[in-house]
Amino acid sequence: MRSGSASGAPWLRRPHQPPAAATRIPQPRGRRGDHVPPWPETLIEPTVNEQVRWAELWSSPQAAQWAEPGHRRLVATLVRLEVRCRQPLPTEDYLAELDRLRCELGLNEGIRPG
Repeated sequence: MRSGSASGAPWLRRPHQPPAAATRIPQPRGRRGDHVPPWPETLIEPTVNEQVRWAELWSSPQAAQWAEPGHRRLVATLVRLEVRCRQPLPTEDYLAELDRLRCELGLNEGIRPG
């Protein structure tokens, strides 16, 4: 019987595989580059926190689904609610509306801001 490690057995060694080449993931249809649409003119100017979250959401793959008219306002409303719900003790009404908007926009992450 041989002593030593079994890793020397040829059937236990993995064959050498070259590293996989970087794969470019195509952008979803409906998105053109990193374009972030302007905040809806009918709403009060966004705060800095709202501007940051607005850019994050419009840079996400899900944003490709928001090409229909009216989605900019829905996303802006979601952004406002997310920022408000980060404040201490958000109301249950705010949290329920936040969940509803996330669902409507396809952002069912199931996590409330905290």
